Amino acid sequence: LDWCAHKQMPVHILLTKADKFKRGPAGNILQQVRKAIKADYPLATVQLFSSLDKQGVEQAREKLASWLELNGAPVA
Repeated sequence: LDWCAHKQMPVHILLTKADKFKRGPAGNILQQVRKAIKADYPLATVQLFSSLDKQGVEQAREKLASWLELNGAPVA
């Protein structure tokens, strides 16, 4: 994170295993992480993710597509 901040590169953090938490606690964790990184890593974004139940897969694909400027092209 420090290196990316120094290079002014965006970072997208996936909080994996989101399926292990109920919605409320997962949301609290997400907000805590966002708050913790906000000042030092302004280009970093964070999301909940679970490969097991496909939570956050589309959001992660959209983030990658926007970085790669794919404009609607599918990201595998």
